[in-house]
Amino acid sequence: MITAECRSATSRNAAGRFATELLISRCRTGAEPVVMPQNRWFAATTQGFHDWLGAGGFQSEIEAVRRQNT
Repeated sequence: MITAECRSATSRNAAGRFATELLISRCRTGAEPVVMPQNRWFAATTQGFHDWLGAGGFQSEIEAVRRQNT
C-alpha cells in the first residue's frame, strides 16, 4: 500500500526533475536570456550552474524548503 507521505515525496521529486528539465530546455532555446544570452548555451553556462544541476537543481531547493518547514 502506498502511503500519502510516499505519494507526496514522489510528487515533489517529479516536480523538481520537471522544473530542472524545463529550465535546461528553455536555456538551450534561448528563452531564458539571463542564463543564456545570445543563444550561446555552453559559453553562458557557469560552473556554479553546472554544480547546482549536479546537486539536484530544483529538487535540492524543494528539499531544502521542506526541511526548513518541518
